[in-house]
Amino acid sequence: MASFHGTSTVANDKNESDVLNSQLKQLGRTPGHIVPIVCQKWMTGHAKGASAAFIINGVLQSLRTGLVPGNRNADNIDKAMEEFDYALYLSKSVQTSGIKAGLLKSFGFGQVGGELLIVHADYLLATLSREQLGKYNSKLQQRMPEANRYLQNVLVGKHPFVQVKSHPPYTAEQEKSIYLNPLARAKYDSASGEYKF
Repeated sequence: MASFHGTSTVANDKNESDVLNSQLKQLGRTPGHIVPIVCQKWMTGHAKGASAAFIINGVLQSLRTGLVPGNRNADNIDKAMEEFDYALYLSKSVQTSGIKAGLLKSFGFGQVGGELLIVHADYLLATLSREQLGKYNSKLQQRMPEANRYLQNVLVGKHPFVQVKSHPPYTAEQEKSIYLNPLARAKYDSASGEYKF
């Protein structure tokens, strides 16, 4: 499944579908092997950063239960959305036998957005050997004190929780090629305090 920002604006809805379509085509997904799309914004509204937390919670519930919630107001899908081979906008909820992954997409104004792939733990951890799982758990235990220290520093005002960026770390010309390149990595530039390609 994929959870879209879903603003019902002409540019946003088409752009979100186009990016998903391009990504799945690049990955070699069979055309017509659709991905159900959930647009939770009709329910969460403009809660700013908090809406991402609401939407992540919805994706996690779908992974846990296998239920893909319908888009309650999707009773008149624009014809322009029919050109995409992979996106299916459901108006009613569908109970599946299980969802392996959820893709959370959030397109915002001024390139403030994000994308998050959430893989069901059964599938993610099943790919690890017993040795790899042991190493993962060991690293997790090491990261917890660092994460707690970071949060404590946020709470006492030493630094903000997130660094809000004013522009993406790539140029407009680089955008699509970076999105479609699984090996593209931004590097942190300590001099400017920004990530760059």
